Amino acid sequence: MLDTLDSIILSSTNLSITIDDFRDFFRPSQDKVVFSLSECCNKTLDLLKILKA
Repeated sequence: MLDTLDSIILSSTNLSITIDDFRDFFRPSQDKVVFSLSECCNKTLDLLKILKA
């Protein structure tokens, strides 16, 4: 049961971040931000593991 709750929390947190990212995407005055591609890929893989379970 705790695994299920953890996956729900992780999914909802990532969904919230994604919504914020898309909200800010079309603002032309936004400064560019450096990000870690490997961290992004790892987060994506974590989400896919949740969907597969």
